[in-house]
Amino acid sequence: MLHTLITEAKDFAASHVKDISRSPTKTKTSAPDDTKPVCTFFLEGKCRFGDTCFNRHPRTDATSKVARGVSEIKLQDRESPAEARESERKGKKKPPMRTALDVINRIQWDEDLPSKNFVIGYLDRFTGVQERPFDDFTWGDLSDAEIDDLAIPQHRIQYFKYHDEKVWDKNERLDNVFGSTGSDVTIHDVLQRYKKEDESLTVQEKEEGAHAVEEGPQEDEENSSDDDDVVATQTVTTPWKGRRLQKLKDANKNTPRKSKQTSFDRPNFFVAVRITDPDILSVAKEFQTCIFERSPVLDAALAPVEKLHVTLCTLRLGSQTELDAARRVLRDLKRESARLLPPTLVLKFRGVDTFNNRVLFAAPEDNPSFRALAARVTSRLRDAGLNMAGSHDDYTPHLTLLNLSRSLCREMVACGALGAEGVDPALHDRFADREFGAQAVEELHLCPMGSTRHDGFYQCAASVALFEEN
Repeated sequence: MLHTLITEAKDFAASHVKDISRSPTKTKTSAPDDTKPVCTFFLEGKCRFGDTCFNRHPRTDATSKVARGVSEIKLQDRESPAEARESERKGKKKPPMRTALDVINRIQWDEDLPSKNFVIGYLDRFTGVQERPFDDFTWGDLSDAEIDDLAIPQHRIQYFKYHDEKVWDKNERLDNVFGSTGSDVTIHDVLQRYKKEDESLTVQEKEEGAHAVEEGPQEDEENSSDDDDVVATQTVTTPWKGRRLQKLKDANKNTPRKSKQTSFDRPNFFVAVRITDPDILSVAKEFQTCIFERSPVLDAALAPVEKLHVTLCTLRLGSQTELDAARRVLRDLKRESARLLPPTLVLKFRGVDTFNNRVLFAAPEDNPSFRALAARVTSRLRDAGLNMAGSHDDYTPHLTLLNLSRSLCREMVACGALGAEGVDPALHDRFADREFGAQAVEELHLCPMGSTRHDGFYQCAASVALFEEN
């Protein structure tokens, strides 16, 4: 019986092998998938993937016809250079605009363009659009910039100005530097226009400017704080400062004049306490906004909030040796602070006062300890043999908010932008008794005048923490 089962199993297996051998073999075909889109690059003869391309490569005789049709359509759609320019003029598409980097390179390397006359408007992440002179910036790789350099990414640049006229604006697609946006105006056209306007000055205008210059130097200095608050506010552009004033200054720059002060008598450094109290800064901004809204012509005289400070004394340093001596005096003064000063020294500011209606300042409450500190600093620097130019015995502590220099005041009066009496007290009457806040006197700074660092304050040649333990 076992033998019978084995025999039947062999016969069954043999019969199934024959059926399998007789059935057609199923092999993978290479038939194309008609659901795939046709490769347009193949039709143009540009497909670089060959048989591995995900799209379909038709292998029929019509391939060449389709390819030729596509090529003809592309050739018909392609414009000649002349047609492209005509389309741009008709507004069919916008021409490419030259970049901020192109403008920077042009100003740097074109000898006909005075870089000192250009102003850059850039976007600050915290304060919005700011304006600074072109020469204040450090151009190059941002990674190479020092901590005190003013360097910004080029994409933050919003516009360029030549004097008070915009010549390049990213948002308005204005390019009067290269004329790339179709304006047909270049920077040389702008320069020529300014030159012609300068040449069109009348003799009467020149005489008026000369008369204003001759009268100015005869005035005596009334107070060191009244002379531009010692530190000149950097002016970039102003709403009122038009071309007429610039022409008057240019026309009379070579006029012989009596010098008001020799360079030896002019201070170039000052010792100050920086204002960092948020309340004071907030009220100062509110004050300046009020002044600007009531009288926009005074915008140029407003002190930058980042530079607000209280000056203790001014001096003139003419060499590195004198600068080192001043630094040593401040370091020695730090050792005396524990004996000279109370545990905490605070200046409280309340109300707005004025020097001759040209300098507006927040008045600190009288603080004998602070006056003693200022007198001590001045005395120690003078004993070190340094020239205390601009420092006077009748010291008046003040926080300058608006500084209208004599020269600026004369120009504004000549243009009718300001009355002869100076700043109208009605502009700041609501701040007459306004409380600004309190500033802790913790650090003294020795700063060169006219300098600016990355955070907006003056560059510091030396800084001394009065209450910091050694």
